[in-house]
Order: sequence, then C-alpha cells, then structure tokens
Amino acid sequence: MAGLFIHYREYLDWLLTGQGPMRRGREAPAAEEPVQPYTTTNEKHAEVFALVREILESGDDLIIRSFHERLKDYRIALRRNDETRSLKQQLGSLERKFKALEQRIGPPMEAGASADADAEAVGAADAGSEKKAI
Repeated sequence: MAGLFIHYREYLDWLLTGQGPMRRGREAPAAEEPVQPYTTTNEKHAEVFALVREILESGDDLIIRSFHERLKDYRIALRRNDETRSLKQQLGSLERKFKALEQRIGPPMEAGASADADAEAVGAADAGSEKKAI
C-alpha cells in the first residue's frame, strides 16, 4: 500500500484537488486566478487509499462499477476545467493583442460609416470619369 502511495502521490494530488500536474514530470498549467490550494497530508492520502481499497475489496460489482464511473466523470470534469482555463487564457491574450493593435491603428470604424465612405469614393470616381468623357 505504501508503494502505491509513493508511486501515485502526484496523481492523487491532482485527482483529489485538481491541482498540480496530472502526470509526473509535467508542470501544472498556470491559472489566471489564484486558486486556494487543497492542503493534503500523508494521513489524508492514506485515508483515501483505505476507502478505495475497501470499495475494491468489497467484491460488490455494482458499487465497484459505479465508483469507477464516478472517477471517470471526475476526470472528465477536471479536463473540462483545464480546457476552460486554457480558453480563458487564450481569450485574455487575444484581447490584449487586439487592444494593442487598436491603439496602434485607432478604433474600428462602424460598419455603416465604412460602407458610406466606400460609396462616396465610388461616386466621386464615376463623376470624374464622366467629366473626362464629355
């Protein structure tokens, strides 16, 4: 049991708290908002392992399958949280880039103003070509 604890400690931290790397040797993604870390101890891990062991050793197939499905659901939720966090970071980056670009070139024109300016330019060009033809 202690060997399992040592081998899966990082994974268990991630599984229980959603914090830290999901796999060994990988860095946890940086979050925009500071997250209050879940404090864990060897005793808490031992308690969780004891509960998991009790469920698995019960031999109750329905409970074991249900437990396994819930664990998969938690993993999916954690992945979605990671994806959401990543998308928020990408959106923040794009917003900063857009603001920087807007400061360099000025605010965007309104759609109606752009169409009117294009129509006026075309009208002026047509009027100039008619004068040449006369």
